Amino acid sequence: MGNALGLLAQLPVKQFAYSDLPPMGGYEGEYVGFTAQDMVKIAPWAVNTQGDSGLPWQARYEFLNGLMVKAIQELERDVSTLRTQLVRAGVVPSV
Repeated sequence: MGNALGLLAQLPVKQFAYSDLPPMGGYEGEYVGFTAQDMVKIAPWAVNTQGDSGLPWQARYEFLNGLMVKAIQELERDVSTLRTQLVRAGVVPSV
């Protein structure tokens, strides 16, 4: 996986309500996150499509954890590289 940050950046963050489900504990109100329909295009391993059951798809956020950690590692690498360049250029003191 070479571009975890790029994959995460493709996931649109949306505000939504579970309008297709009857009110039940934990599923009422507005949410901010990813829809399963968007996630399946970018990270299909993180979506339970429920087969042919006709049930609503489920976004499995826990399956994005590894991708998020990899993205943080990529960001840390980039920050470290930029910090080194700034130190070499004399813009910031070395730490």
